[in-house]
Amino acid sequence: MASLRTASPELREYFSRHDLLDVYEVLLCGIIAMRPEDPLTFLEEKLREIMEKGLDAVLWCMSVDLSLHPKLKRISETYLSTVFGLDSEQLVTEELCAKARGFYSRNLIKLYFGGWMKYNLQKKNKRKKTKQKMALAVVHYNVHILRLIMQKWNMWVQIDKEKMALATKRLQQICNKIYLNAVVKAWHAEAHGSLKTKAYFESLAKESQEGCLESSDLTVGHKTSHLPEKALLQVFHYVNLVDLARCAQVSQTWMLLTRNSSLWSHINFSSVKHKVQDQVVVNILQKWRLYVLRLNLRGCYSLHWPSFKSIKRDSVIMSENNLLSRMAMEKNNWLRRKSIFDHGLGF
Repeated sequence: MASLRTASPELREYFSRHDLLDVYEVLLCGIIAMRPEDPLTFLEEKLREIMEKGLDAVLWCMSVDLSLHPKLKRISETYLSTVFGLDSEQLVTEELCAKARGFYSRNLIKLYFGGWMKYNLQKKNKRKKTKQKMALAVVHYNVHILRLIMQKWNMWVQIDKEKMALATKRLQQICNKIYLNAVVKAWHAEAHGSLKTKAYFESLAKESQEGCLESSDLTVGHKTSHLPEKALLQVFHYVNLVDLARCAQVSQTWMLLTRNSSLWSHINFSSVKHKVQDQVVVNILQKWRLYVLRLNLRGCYSLHWPSFKSIKRDSVIMSENNLLSRMAMEKNNWLRRKSIFDHGLGF
């Protein structure tokens, strides 16, 4: 039997083509089951019966009495196929059925267990996704609430800034108003005092001019030191700033005369345009700014920003001084005309 299991494929194909296994099965099963006294005669009779019926009617139990038929279910096509090892294509055996049942059971258990695991994983993932969505919803809600709070806080800050800006503006206006009132009061007091001083010096200048006209026929043979103060003031009106500074060094009397405010009402820097500097202009304007009515800067190319800054700062006072001077001159002219009219010398 072992040699038949290891037979060549050609031999196996020969046994299968001529159904020799079925014939051998019928004969062998009959011998085993019937146990005849003359096996050869039994085999000869059975061979003749097979030849008469043909190979298509061959059954393994045809040579066995019905009383001796086994009650077991046939699990293989032929007994000899299993005996000779020709049932390689037959899978229906007890061992294979047991293996198939075990395999099916394991696959079924695996299928059910896999489905149960998949169901549990789906539920777990669903709970996880729900938890994530809830966390995201909480974050979104918190961000929304925070945005609303920030918007309200921003509106409050803007309103507070506007209130602070308005209050600051009002306070600045009040401070500026107070400061301007103080400046105007101080300037008014200073201008009022300077007006009196200017009126006094202008009266002196007019008297000196009248005295000079009356004494124009006199000889000028006296020394300069014996000239009256009015005449010296009139002379100082026609000298430039450098000569005026030199005259101030002659004597104490001349120095006091050079400080007369009437000499500084009209300052001519053009006569000393090649010598004048920014510091000189600034010092002169700071010292005599209350009396200055007119400035002459023609040709003064050496002056720079400090000089013009000082002129800009004192321009308001100069304009006011000019206005006050004109008012005083108009008043004096009116008084002079009135006096002439009263004496019958005029209109």
